[in-house]
Amino acid sequence: MRRNFISAGGFAPPLPSRKRRRQRTALTLVTTIALAASTTLVATIVSIGRAHAEILVAAKRGDGSLAVAVIIASIVIGGIVAAIYNRHQQRL
Repeated sequence: MRRNFISAGGFAPPLPSRKRRRQRTALTLVTTIALAASTTLVATIVSIGRAHAEILVAAKRGDGSLAVAVIIASIVIGGIVAAIYNRHQQRL
């Protein structure tokens, strides 16, 4: 039997409410992780650039401590945001 592709086209029916919420939660979690990772990457690059620039003036121990602090803070803040959003989605 031959399938009629013209009548099979169009939009799919909307997803049930529970599946939509699950997709939205997953998308938000992925977006939050990507934002935290990109912020961490940028902060690390800037910190390393500052450390290289300060080497010309005076080299000190512990120039990378700011980068480590920003990485840890980004991970913690991303986790808090994800937990708050997940709790908010469960209430809906």
